[in-house]
Amino acid sequence: MGVLTAQDFAESVPTPEAAALYSELLPAGLDARYDGEGLLYGVRAFTTYDSNVFLSEPDPQGALSVNFSPWAQYSSAPPGGAEWILNGRYSPFFRWFATQDELSSIDHSGEMSLSYEGPRLGFRTSAGYSRVNAADRFAGGRFTNERFTTEFLGGYYVSDRSILQCQLAAGSFAARLNETQTYLAQLTAFWQVTPLIRLGPALRYTARDSNITGDANSLGLLVSAAYDLTDLVEVTAALGVEQIDQSLATGADGGRVTGALSASYDAPDLPWSARLVLDYGAVQSMGSSSRFGAGGESPWTGRFSVRYAFAEFWALNFSMRYESFPSPSATGVSIDDFTVSGSATRSVGNNRLRGGVSVSLAEFTSLADSATPIDDQKTYSAFLTHRIGVFEERFYIDSSVRYSNNRGRGGDWSRWQITTGINFIF
Repeated sequence: MGVLTAQDFAESVPTPEAAALYSELLPAGLDARYDGEGLLYGVRAFTTYDSNVFLSEPDPQGALSVNFSPWAQYSSAPPGGAEWILNGRYSPFFRWFATQDELSSIDHSGEMSLSYEGPRLGFRTSAGYSRVNAADRFAGGRFTNERFTTEFLGGYYVSDRSILQCQLAAGSFAARLNETQTYLAQLTAFWQVTPLIRLGPALRYTARDSNITGDANSLGLLVSAAYDLTDLVEVTAALGVEQIDQSLATGADGGRVTGALSASYDAPDLPWSARLVLDYGAVQSMGSSSRFGAGGESPWTGRFSVRYAFAEFWALNFSMRYESFPSPSATGVSIDDFTVSGSATRSVGNNRLRGGVSVSLAEFTSLADSATPIDDQKTYSAFLTHRIGVFEERFYIDSSVRYSNNRGRGGDWSRWQITTGINFIF
């Protein structure tokens, strides 16, 4: 067993466009990952028709855009292929609107990481950045979302059965009025109880600075446990108490229970895999399960996903996500968002057809003692994507269509997005 498990590495900074591109229909290709060694680069070019670029109810405005996005990603070695591994990815995003030039933008998305796995010492440091102009159903309208995350996770074998682990993380998210920063520092002393189980105390400090939901900080003492059965089953859990100090009424100051759970199952010889992440605490780091830095009324944040390949060419995906975060457009307002989505994929050779639906239920809560009730929001969407690969899997033709419908806060609007384009790998 190494100093850090595969799940330790998986819990670091997520793909940065996860938050900024939440409501946009983007071209296929952003999900491309290179598991080999060396440099991989290419270019995407596509056109998009959007029937409601501002998510407006009374007077929806349609727009046609032309988009161009070169991209590059580099890996010094495949996963587990060397002691030192350097990974990087960057993609600028040029978008030009034919009839509304003021919406044209140049956006960016990138991430990099450096990891080392030795006999006694292991660590991974990573950073991600994205800046994207997109429609925002929570704010109502079109705004620029900017996100930066960085994290360090390291472990050292003090003795054959004693492991000292350190985690440092920081993140910032800005969208319209919302400016939120989160910080995390945790020190854990693990004892190798068995070859598969680690157990030990952890000291954790978390902080949040937000102009929407105020500032908060907490100091927690927890008991952490980890179970690692090679790459098949991995479970980490923590339970303890934390002392909280916060400036707005997102919960009373003082002490309360805090905890976290992360579990994954992935068997190469079985047709399904699953992953669960739960956090309960005053502040969740942007590098874990929260896209927006948490800091809302609810201390819960979590996600669950499962994939099942039920036939030779077919696969089903199902996911749930819940998080509480500051409103991007109203001071002192918290948003609790619960999203359920499912999709089916048929892949035959270089052809892939994927369709799915999602339902999002958002509750808006004022943190003031006396406030006017705020309408909730329900958003439904359905999508269909098609990819054709030609030229030895180096040239792809992508087409996508998505319909979205919103009810409640933000107006009763609907939206069609149609995209077609190419993705070429050099």
